[in-house]
Formats: sequence, structure tokens, C-alpha cells
Amino acid sequence: MPPGTELRRRQSARSRGAGWLRFVLPALLLAAPTVIASTDPTGRSWAGWPPADGAAAPEGTGNPAERAASLPMPGRNGTGEGRRTGSGGRRAGAGPPPSLALPPAWPTDARAVPGEILAFSESLRQAQSLRRSLAAEGVRVRDQQVLRALGMVVIRFRLPPGSDARAWLARLRRAFPQADFDLNHRYRLQAADPRTYGRHLVRAGSPAPDCGRGLRIGLLDSAVDASHPALAGQDIRQRLFVARGGVAAPRDHGTAMAALLVGRADAGPLAGLVPGATLWVAAVFEMRQGRIDATVSGIVRGLDFLAGKRARILNLSLAGPRNRILRRAIAQLARQDRLIVAAAGNAGPRAPPRYPAAWPEVLSVTAVDADRRIYANAVRGAHLDLAAPGVDVWVARAGGGAYASGTSYAAPYVTGLAARHWWQNSRLTASGLRRILRERALDLGRPGPDPIFGAGLVQAPAGICRDAGKGRNR
Repeated sequence: MPPGTELRRRQSARSRGAGWLRFVLPALLLAAPTVIASTDPTGRSWAGWPPADGAAAPEGTGNPAERAASLPMPGRNGTGEGRRTGSGGRRAGAGPPPSLALPPAWPTDARAVPGEILAFSESLRQAQSLRRSLAAEGVRVRDQQVLRALGMVVIRFRLPPGSDARAWLARLRRAFPQADFDLNHRYRLQAADPRTYGRHLVRAGSPAPDCGRGLRIGLLDSAVDASHPALAGQDIRQRLFVARGGVAAPRDHGTAMAALLVGRADAGPLAGLVPGATLWVAAVFEMRQGRIDATVSGIVRGLDFLAGKRARILNLSLAGPRNRILRRAIAQLARQDRLIVAAAGNAGPRAPPRYPAAWPEVLSVTAVDADRRIYANAVRGAHLDLAAPGVDVWVARAGGGAYASGTSYAAPYVTGLAARHWWQNSRLTASGLRRILRERALDLGRPGPDPIFGAGLVQAPAGICRDAGKGRNR
């Protein structure tokens, strides 16, 4: 026998045995009840998830058909893109997306709904199992959102009185690694007090009435006053996403955003960048103790609504802390080739990044004035993509117009000009459009991209919309 032959035989046998186990063990694990044990910071042990079939479920958990249903989710690998399973589900064993290396915007529970936690699930079956397990621990279900366009289920839980939300998060994330959890953070509109100027800075010109016709733009904001003279007769469709018993926020902010985007072509200084486009509005902001904000549970419902209406570009003039549930929704929208534009935030130049603008899938927009100087309260950072007019911009208000400042008002300029590019060439991908907007921006500040202006001041595509019917490839 040649030297080493016996050793190679043993290694080959071990390899065949390992290959057999690799296929058989998962089947055995799927066939057997799964028990997950974990210990939270207080030393209590979690065990017995998922519960046995037939275990009691909280009131309002849905019918058996819903419990058996499963929502398809794309696969995911280390780059955020992955293979689909045969049934369209997510690749088995894939965990939550890696957290970004950016610091949190503020303490994690400083701007969250007290005593509430959101859970992400990939299927109704998994969601029902999770609900049954937590019910035994005294955790009450507030509501469950089946977000079919996003391919996800979000459950809102109410913790037992006096609970430490951070300790619960750590406990739940360990005990249920196949789900994901976070606080129900509140996000604020990014507008500031009024002052003074105009729209020539981006070389947009006066648009033709049909500019953008056939495009669908999504606006996640407050409700819109569609009867405002600058918006009368425009194609605006909206839905309210305010918690039961909540009071919808005033329509001022949403109306201002809508006019910047789709204001009538004959509205003079209030004419929109793409007056012919259809604007779908998800009104998620509400009044709470004299303040205006929106919860993550409301925001993801609004995003699901806009995705279901096939909006290709989404404008989010809001900002808040990093949130894992919102992160998943944004990542899913990006995988669907949608362009997401968000305000950078108004917390000042020393503030940490605000979200969703700081996530890489999102175009982060800061604000400049008529002299191309940065807005004094704008958040800065390497995550910034573009600058746009946002200081003393003339916007629609009840009874006419007013000057307003904030990164909120800069975001619609990027959204509107991106829509013009897409109107010219519908074959562009979202990533290709991002590249074009950055490459054609007017460099400001030091040469090249910087943490103050990003790639520079966004510029309108030449010749598009000024002469309707020419220069389009649709």
C-alpha cells in the first residue's frame, strides 16, 4: 500500500460522514420542537420557543389561514443581496443586517414611545409563535401590521408596567434571534422657522404642465391640503396613518412639500418641479402633547402603503434615531429599486448622524441659502450626499405662501430633479440615478465630496421639462 493511503481513506470517510450530517441534521431539527433558552440581565431564563401547537394566543391574533401563511422575503448575504429559496422565503439562518458603524443619534429610549417594543417577523406563522411566547411573560400585543408590499410583519408590544425597555430589548434579541426588535422611536419633521429666497439655484426653470406625467412619487409626511391654490386639480392621493385616538398633525408641512414637488405649473413661485406627476401621500405625523411627531409603527405602515402604490421615488423630510425595524423597511425598499431621499436633519453641525438619512441606501440632503452657504443648523457628516435650497425657501402655506428654512425643504428639490431624470429615461436604476445626481452636482466647499455639502449642489438635467415632449426616452 503506498504511503499515506490509509490516512487518506480515513479523511475521506470523515468527510462523507460530515456531508451526511450536513443534510440530515437540518431535517431533524425542523421536524423536532425547537427550544430556545436564554437568560436576561435579571437572571430569568427563557425557554420553550416556539410554543407547542394549540397553545393559547392573545385575543385578536387572526384566523388559522393567516397563521399558516408566510410572506416571501428576499434572501440576504453579506452584501445585502442574497438567493431566494424555492418558496421565495429568506435564506434559512440569515440574521439581521449588520448595524452601521455610525454612533446612535441620542440615547436609544430618549425619543421612543414609553413601554413599547416593535418586533419584526418574516412570516405570520413566526409572528403568531412570538406573540404566544410573549403573552406568557405578561407582554401585551397592541397591534400587528402585515406589510405585504415590504414582505414583513411588524408587531407592537406593550411591556409590563415598570419594565426596563433596554433590558427587554437585550433579552428578546438573545431569545429570538430569528426575529428582530427595537423601540418604537418617534421621528420629527425637519423644518425650521421662516425667513427668505428662490429656485433658480438648481437651474430648474419653469416646468411644462405635463412634466413628470406618469411618474409616481411617494411623500411620507403630514397630510396635504389639496385645495390650496397651488395644488388645486393636481393628482394627489393620500391616506392617514395615525394611531387610534390620535390627532393628525396640521397640514402645513405636507402641503409645503407637495407644492415643491407637484405644485401647478401656473402657480408662479409655488410651481412644482414635476407638476404632471402623481403624488401619493402617507400622512404619518400626529399631535402629541403640543408636539408633532410620528412613530416607527406608523412610518413603516406608511412606507408599505407607498410601496404598494408603486412609488419609485420616496421623499422623507423627517429625522430621528437609528432604529432596526425602520432599517429593515428602508433596506427592503432599496432592494425593490426605489430611490429614497431624506432630510439630513436640523440638530446642528456637531450633532451625530440622523436617520434614515445616514443609512447608505438613502440620499441624504442638506440645505444651503441663496449664496450657497450651508444652513447653520444642518447636520454634517461623511454620509451626506447632496445639497439643495433649504434656507428661506418660499413654500405653500394656508392662504398663500411663506418663507421657511430647514433640511426638510431641501429634500424635495432632490426628489423632484431625480423624478425629471427618471421621466427622461425610465430605464435608469435607482443606483444609476444616485450616481448621476452626485456626478452632476455643483461642487461646493473644498474640492470633491465633503462632510458639509456632500457631493455638492444638485442640478436640474438640462432641457428636460422646459419643452415638453422633447428629449424624453420613456
